Amino acid sequence: MAQAYCTVTARYLPNGRWSEVNKSNVFVAVIELKTTTTVKLIEGQKAEHIDIKTNVPPQLLCPTGNKGQCHVQLVATITANKECRCSENIVFPQLVIGWKPSLGYTKPFCGSSVTVGNWESMIQIPVKATVDGLYDKDMYRYVHVVAVITGSIIHKTETHDIGKVKVQIYNRDYKATCASVNDPHITSFDGLHYNNFQTGEYIMYRHKTLPYEVRAYYKPCSSRRPTGPSCNCGVAVRSGDDVITLTGCASGSSSLYQKHHDRGRGRHHNTANPITIKMFKNGQLTPGTRIRRLGCGQKYEVLLPTGTYITVQSSYLSFINIWITASSMDYKQTEGNNLIFRIMRFLHIIV
Repeated sequence: MAQAYCTVTARYLPNGRWSEVNKSNVFVAVIELKTTTTVKLIEGQKAEHIDIKTNVPPQLLCPTGNKGQCHVQLVATITANKECRCSENIVFPQLVIGWKPSLGYTKPFCGSSVTVGNWESMIQIPVKATVDGLYDKDMYRYVHVVAVITGSIIHKTETHDIGKVKVQIYNRDYKATCASVNDPHITSFDGLHYNNFQTGEYIMYRHKTLPYEVRAYYKPCSSRRPTGPSCNCGVAVRSGDDVITLTGCASGSSSLYQKHHDRGRGRHHNTANPITIKMFKNGQLTPGTRIRRLGCGQKYEVLLPTGTYITVQSSYLSFINIWITASSMDYKQTEGNNLIFRIMRFLHIIV
């Protein structure tokens, strides 16, 4: 970086003699990496940041001849021996680096910049663990920061090494599935198994802080046994301000259930029908939401922006089965009607 110093002399009157030249200490313009400890990232949780500080405004960092007109970019890159790949061109990095747009930069880059408005404050580069959906282990990477200074008059670029920061990434992808399988047998994310013979609408899954939710609708499996077991009739998936419904129940399904149940002596015949799907959108579908049909309309997958996905498949007759597979963003962040189901199951055991 640039170095500078000041000099001063005094003139004695009336004889006009000059004093000796007094020279200040050398001042060195620096951009310094303030984060010296390991940055810890937890998959599915908030971003952390790498701190950088400079002691001069960007004008004093410009290459010679640019009259204080230049751009100073703090470019961050990830160094790793090996990253997971889906193909030769698609890489799944363990972490991602943010970029905050600033005046004068039209093309995004990983990192931040030194400007007239921020040079006196701590400059922060955000880093966040990638929600990759991989059942891997804890990893570590290094983030390497360099200062790229480009003159606006003389288009010369200088690169200065700022340093490296170690980043520890903690995996939070676990094989956890919440399911409602007829008639219906329910499994929670934490592995509890129980039954629900009640009818109506229940919350199977709801994120505590994000706008994602799954509700299941149960109706009697047989019109002959209205107090008997209930079956999955439909499911509604909320993603942001949009709702996707998947319905399996058709007219007369309850009586058909009983007929096939009696004929099969307790074994349900696999006469699954296509699922009816509808979308209630407010403008464009919430970004990151995906819907996939598998087969001839008897199985669907709904992917939420968090990486959580819901599988809905036709069961016997017109009923459906529901599975919700959690992502790392669901770790300790979900709720639903599981407590109600558990209380009912407890009371049933007592009675």
